[in-house]
Amino acid sequence: MSKSFREEQRIIKEKEREARKKERARARIRREINSFNREISELESLRESFRHKKTDLKGINREWNNDKSTSLRMEMVRDIEVSKKFEGEIATALKNKLPDGLQSMNGNTGSINNVVGGIDHQIESLNKKIGELNSKVAVARKRLSVI
Repeated sequence: MSKSFREEQRIIKEKEREARKKERARARIRREINSFNREISELESLRESFRHKKTDLKGINREWNNDKSTSLRMEMVRDIEVSKKFEGEIATALKNKLPDGLQSMNGNTGSINNVVGGIDHQIESLNKKIGELNSKVAVARKRLSVI
């Protein structure tokens, strides 16, 4: 065997070794990208779930506010008091319970508003994390393109 033939064989093997090394690096980066994308998908699903719950809670809050408004407009409770009749006794009982009921409704709507605010904060946190992961995917794709 000539010296140049052995040198050519060594160069070929070195190039093959380098090609395998590059392919392993590409595969590692692709796995990294896939992992980031799975995490992004999970976070987006969670964010969507939070958005639905927020919508549900806002609907419940609207219902409470409507019920409260209805209660405040009930003239019968404020104005009618018939003595020694069932309707009058019920009206008096309702009139006496109304402030407690309204206070409870105010507390409930306030609590719902607090929960909605917490959900908004969670959605913002998820958006931030999704943005960070999207940036990591972009960097990984850039690394992949130069290998």
